[in-house]
Amino acid sequence: MKGAPISHRAVPWLATLAFIILGTLYGAVVPLYESPDEPKHIALVAYLAETWSWPRQEPGVVTPWLQEASQPPLYYAFLAGLTRLFGWPTDGLKEFFRPNPFARPGDLSAGVNKNVALHGPQEAFPWSGPALTAHLWREVSLLLAAGTIPALYGLGRTLFPDRPAWALGATLLVVFNPAFAFNMARVSNDALVVPLAAWGLWVLARLWARKDPAWGLTAAAGTLAGLAGLAKLSGLALLPLAGLVVLARAFRYRQSLGAALLSLVCLLAPAVLVSGWWFWQNLKLYGDPTGLNVMVQVAGPRRESPGLGAELRGTVWSYWALFGWMNIGPEPAVLHLLEAFTLVGLGAAAALTVRSLARHDPGLFGRLGILWAYIGLVAAAFIRWTSLTPASDGRLLYPAVGPVALLLFSGWQTLAGRRALTRPLPWLAVGGLGVLAVAAPFRYILPAYAGPQPIGAVPADARPVNATFGERLRLVAYEAGAAGPGEALRLTLYWECLGPTAEPWALFFHQVGDAAGAVVPNLDTFPGRGLMSTTDCRAGYRFADRYAFPVAGVPEGTVVARLRVGFRVPAVGGEAVPVAGPSGEPLEALVIEAGKLRRRGGAGGGARGPVIGPLRLKDFDLPGTARAGESLPVTTVWEVAGPTADDWRLFIHLGDPARPPLAQADGPPAGGSLPAGWWEAGDILVDRRQIPLPLDLAPGRYPVAVGLYRPDGVRAAVQGSGLSYTVLGEVEISGR
Repeated sequence: MKGAPISHRAVPWLATLAFIILGTLYGAVVPLYESPDEPKHIALVAYLAETWSWPRQEPGVVTPWLQEASQPPLYYAFLAGLTRLFGWPTDGLKEFFRPNPFARPGDLSAGVNKNVALHGPQEAFPWSGPALTAHLWREVSLLLAAGTIPALYGLGRTLFPDRPAWALGATLLVVFNPAFAFNMARVSNDALVVPLAAWGLWVLARLWARKDPAWGLTAAAGTLAGLAGLAKLSGLALLPLAGLVVLARAFRYRQSLGAALLSLVCLLAPAVLVSGWWFWQNLKLYGDPTGLNVMVQVAGPRRESPGLGAELRGTVWSYWALFGWMNIGPEPAVLHLLEAFTLVGLGAAAALTVRSLARHDPGLFGRLGILWAYIGLVAAAFIRWTSLTPASDGRLLYPAVGPVALLLFSGWQTLAGRRALTRPLPWLAVGGLGVLAVAAPFRYILPAYAGPQPIGAVPADARPVNATFGERLRLVAYEAGAAGPGEALRLTLYWECLGPTAEPWALFFHQVGDAAGAVVPNLDTFPGRGLMSTTDCRAGYRFADRYAFPVAGVPEGTVVARLRVGFRVPAVGGEAVPVAGPSGEPLEALVIEAGKLRRRGGAGGGARGPVIGPLRLKDFDLPGTARAGESLPVTTVWEVAGPTADDWRLFIHLGDPARPPLAQADGPPAGGSLPAGWWEAGDILVDRRQIPLPLDLAPGRYPVAVGLYRPDGVRAAVQGSGLSYTVLGEVEISGR
């Protein structure tokens, strides 16, 4: 960096500042524990800060930190030391984590239960007590990770001094990587191993450029490799790369065997002194210097794979723009664009590497080769770990985030060339990534964790319920929705807290009855779309609770989805909480009409038939013959001509319409699947019913008539005829 222009000297510090600001934003908007493995990392730091002792791993013994106690200790000891030094409170920090047993990590389609923890006012801003401590740990982690940025810029400038744009572009690719900012602003040892790896790579790049023995740089590389290995096992990938660089330099500059061996000693001795004790301790305790054997036993082995293609895609997506527990992300088109950006950029970098060898440019080939070699080592460790336990998360590749960014940008700039039309493309890609990084907290993360919405008055058009659950929560009212095929049925519940519960109550929605072929999936969650614990319910607190149910199947007409709504305690496998009606009368269950399900294009066909009251007969199916003593199946298809204030009933009568029917089947149209209060113009009702025929019905031909009547017996008129019925046709009845 010596002698570089002032502008280049300012770049890493401005980029570092931008990264800290961006990461602080992510750390503030993401609720505690809502990032991969953060509950376990927090629990381990808290335990270490309180006891100043390291827990021993015992397979079969469940602890809050689970497999993380098999991790090297440097990061955790650093945070615990700061906590003890400044007296940050940790009392109750373990109780902050209230797991959501219905969480759906890795499921981008989930509308609820994206959270692994329940959240309450104890986490609200401004933070205090243990919540403040956890956020301080996040900010310290972010500041540690920020050390990656100047090291990456230095790596690029050292390896490619004649291509300063590569260093700048790669640095901005890392600064504006949304998932990198998200992951570095959480409590995790990734925040320490990544900058240590970046500084180690920079030292190795400077070592590669030197012709003299450079014992100091060699020892520094060994020290950083030891520290990286003491931060996380993936940091050990730095050591074999350093050994490769030392040996390659010896061959390149024709060093003597003694000088080469001395360089290896200068490299390995600091690494062993810094971290060897930890691996020796693991060997004595677990019979494995890395402790991986016990880590896998505690974490659980991999049992199945989603397939190589899906796993690679998930790794790339999570490397760039998946948040939460890999279940929050941008639109699919954005993810596919990032995937293409990665594959094309790395492919172009690979082609550039091959061309440098073909063009006899060993300098460029060697420098690119260092980057590829380190990516290969980190990728091998990643593949090894994910083959043992399910962990295909792109963040595990972040120790190589610098080499990946350098290769990506070099590949894209090589593709763009020097033509005025294409030259800006790499920079436009960087700018687009920056826009995504700034927008993601507001567009994707905050909405995903938007819990219960406090309200004053319930909307006037909401359907009143006033059902009370266990004298602790009251469902005041709800707003129903409507959905067609492939759409979501939206439902808003308006709750009032009557007092806190002793333990969290789980909220459930179960479909009741047959919705004529449509299925609303059952849902188990907690209020606030899975985020709220009823133990935090303050008397008088009212909130809106919004859900979107994906509808499966297509109803044969327009129907109303009925859902049973209730609470269960304990959350998994518990009994339903008793429910009482508005007057305090006990209810067996609370069933609500949650919304209307429609099929596009209506149902049935044929000419438009007569209008009877608020319905138009569209089509019907009437058998030509039947036997006495059996049932006559009749299907009629109706289209609603307009809304009605009356609760109409449908009759189908066999025999002379002017006389009492010989056989009949009366009742709500479509079996009550769409009550009259829901009727709107264009709705379709498919009514299927069986008319039981008397045993003594005389053989002959009989007309079948249909019509509508109110509960008070008044029939609807057939428009334009003056009659109160219409005849569908005749049926030939034969003897039994």
